[in-house]
Amino acid sequence: MMTRPASRVAEYLWAPTLDALGLARRRVYQTRHTAAVLHLAAGENPLFVSRLLGHSSTKMLFERYAPFVANALADDGSRFERMMDGGEAG
Repeated sequence: MMTRPASRVAEYLWAPTLDALGLARRRVYQTRHTAAVLHLAAGENPLFVSRLLGHSSTKMLFERYAPFVANALADDGSRFERMMDGGEAG
């Protein structure tokens, strides 16, 4: 298996920055997933996050990150019930 040489950014900026901060080495690409999870956990619109990541639809986003979408596993349906009862939906 052939490995791709590290980019200049990764080699000269990314790795030294991680080292200076005392953080474990990781690929720059891995921060993409971290950013997606943090955006979703903060309650950002999944369509916005999907477009931010360059996805053509939200399908992949929901398949991979559904556990991190705010309220995805908690009290599903309760917001709708509150709205129907005259309360706030959000």
